[in-house]
Amino acid sequence: FDVGGVRMAIRTHRKLEISYSDAESVPSHRRIWPVALGYTEQYRMIAAWCELRDGFRHFRADRVQHCLLLDEAIPVPASRLRRQWQAQRGRDRC
Repeated sequence: FDVGGVRMAIRTHRKLEISYSDAESVPSHRRIWPVALGYTEQYRMIAAWCELRDGFRHFRADRVQHCLLLDEAIPVPASRLRRQWQAQRGRDRC
């Protein structure tokens, strides 16, 4: 999976529609607001607000089957979205 579309969505503050398979290979379709693209030793991760789950989620890039950059803008300023994601990460670590 080429993460170029994710980078473009973050840069242009636009939504993505993805087809994703979870750890049990259960497919789902998500509309996400990407916040950040991160890397671990094994995986590339997409941090995003998920409209389906109404919350922030992390998606492994290798589990994304399809990605479509939408013309729809993310309705929250990028700086606020990033702060909210960082605040949630801080709560999750406690």
